[in-house]
Amino acid sequence: MRSTPLQGKASWIRRIPELAKHAKLVYFVEEPTSMRIPKGSLVFTCNREVAKSLRSSILIDSSFPGKEELYDHILYEGCRLGKLRPGDWVIISHLNGGDGDSITQKKVPDWIVLLVRPPVFETIQFAKILSREGIGASFLIGDERRLRRVVKRRILRFNPFRGNEVLITRHEYWQDLKFFAKLDGAFLIDPQGRVIDCAVQLDLGEVEIELSGGTRHYAVASATRAAGCTGVVVSEENKTISIFQEGRRVLQIGPLKK
Repeated sequence: MRSTPLQGKASWIRRIPELAKHAKLVYFVEEPTSMRIPKGSLVFTCNREVAKSLRSSILIDSSFPGKEELYDHILYEGCRLGKLRPGDWVIISHLNGGDGDSITQKKVPDWIVLLVRPPVFETIQFAKILSREGIGASFLIGDERRLRRVVKRRILRFNPFRGNEVLITRHEYWQDLKFFAKLDGAFLIDPQGRVIDCAVQLDLGEVEIELSGGTRHYAVASATRAAGCTGVVVSEENKTISIFQEGRRVLQIGPLKK
């Protein structure tokens, strides 16, 4: 969901008490600031020095192609921490230590609910590890029967997860999963976080989707529309993580900072 800029920074600052009655106050602080941040506000930063000086701030370890992607990630993190809920109106003050400060209004979208549930959230966390190591991979999380319908063929002759209880939510399995992530094809994960298959080639189908990215991104985006699932793609080339729902990219993370 695109943000709505608020005009007049000076007048906005005077209206903080009024705005706080109707919206959550969120600050993204790029550089150290002398501005007094209202108590109870959510504060995010990508700057470790700012994180040290503002102890209540939340450090984001990613870079973003634009402000919209950054703001969506802030809303995602706020919901994950239980500070925001879908439907909340949020006022985001973007402070960069200069004349480029901006003020934006956004509404927390409904799709964020699915991203903060354990199976999807842990898949994203695992994807961050793969991204840092330069390993490309793709994941579909949803109902097993519907996921099977978008599989064109298996790349392996056998399913290494058949009869095994391997959960994406259990970090002790991540090292083994990393091995299978290096293979072509996608992981299939059920709503409880159980890995039910890997190295499957997805059927691109006949759904037309306007999307930037390679075949892996298109295949996962198409599958999320056909199977009503959530997709996660790690780009080996640019180390970004894309999350898809209903055939569109709803969130992009990265590249991550080392």
